[in-house]
Amino acid sequence: MKIAIIGAGVAGILSLKYLVETGIECDCFEETESFGGTWVYTPETGTDKNGYPIYRSMYQNLITNIPKELMTLSNFPYPEHVKNSYIKSSGVLQYLSDYVRNFNLEQHIQYYTTVTKVHSENNDTWMVTTLNLTTKTTKSQIYNYVFVCSGHFRFSRIPSISGQNLYQGLQMHSRDYRAPDFYKNKRVLLIGGGFSGKDIANQIVNIAHTVFLSHRSTINISIQNVIKKPSVVKFQTNTAIFSDGYDYKFSFLTDSCGISNNDDWVRPLYKHIVNIQHPTMIFIGIPYLVTPFVVNEFQVQFAVAMIKKSFTLPSQQTMLAELEAYVASLKSKNQTKTSVHKFGFYQKEYLLDLAKTANLKPLPPVLNDLYDIVLSGIGITEKTSRFIILNNYDFIEEKL
Repeated sequence: MKIAIIGAGVAGILSLKYLVETGIECDCFEETESFGGTWVYTPETGTDKNGYPIYRSMYQNLITNIPKELMTLSNFPYPEHVKNSYIKSSGVLQYLSDYVRNFNLEQHIQYYTTVTKVHSENNDTWMVTTLNLTTKTTKSQIYNYVFVCSGHFRFSRIPSISGQNLYQGLQMHSRDYRAPDFYKNKRVLLIGGGFSGKDIANQIVNIAHTVFLSHRSTINISIQNVIKKPSVVKFQTNTAIFSDGYDYKFSFLTDSCGISNNDDWVRPLYKHIVNIQHPTMIFIGIPYLVTPFVVNEFQVQFAVAMIKKSFTLPSQQTMLAELEAYVASLKSKNQTKTSVHKFGFYQKEYLLDLAKTANLKPLPPVLNDLYDIVLSGIGITEKTSRFIILNNYDFIEEKL
């Protein structure tokens, strides 16, 4: 058996680790020069030295928006000297580097290699075509399974707002934000009150002349001197600087893969993981508003258990029926199809379902409780808490 893994971010690294230790031969394709995905910082934007787009979105001095206790992989704690719960992105990347070295994973990663095409062959095997971005040579190989781990922080979504094309100033997505100095003495309008919008506002508020933060719903922030505004209807003399989202795009998947991704909904997927039309295609890391390290690891464990036949997938009809029931439940809560992969407090239920279905060890209740507190924003708006896990059920919070 041979498996192709597309992407060497957190999802790709986890897939590689669990598959390799099972004894499965893997090729992991990464189009950049290093593993780590969104946690890798580069000052460059636009295109790289090979003339290809730069999709890195990390900016200087980013502090994680969830504590490291929810970014810890199984049986691999952070070093003792890392005391704080909210740490810099460089600390997370160092942790991932230690993980890759500890499990000797880098030998399976092919850098500067992008997947250009995935086509379904007979018996649900896959023809994967890659392009070496340095030598410009292509290669096609057959794989038994494909793990799509390319993430969804790649294709930025720029809002279309009346009048914005009339403005001659700068408009950019948060993906291209790198450091606050550029905004010195400027009037800045941030569109989107998600994690990036709030974090960037906090970074530039003491540098810029004025910072406005626009969002379609009420924003719970406590950043002094940031002026909150409702949704932008049209522009005359101002401009949108950032939008608050990314699009799901898998341009390398041919129609033979049976996957569509309209309305921010990648479908049809069983439990947001398995391609129902072709169960030998696996997606890791599709859900958002989650703790990615935790969810990705459970998804990988679920997929590996499926491959090892530790459990049996339901029939295609049953999987489709479950998907339809899930979407119907969202509709009953007045949520649209664009929210199919948005979890929030649903994460706990989802992880329990994966554990039950694939006979996995459930997540310790203490981590579910900690996630609920973090998601609710109780006492941690300024990232001034340190969490200490005492056991599987209890933790304490210390103010730094």
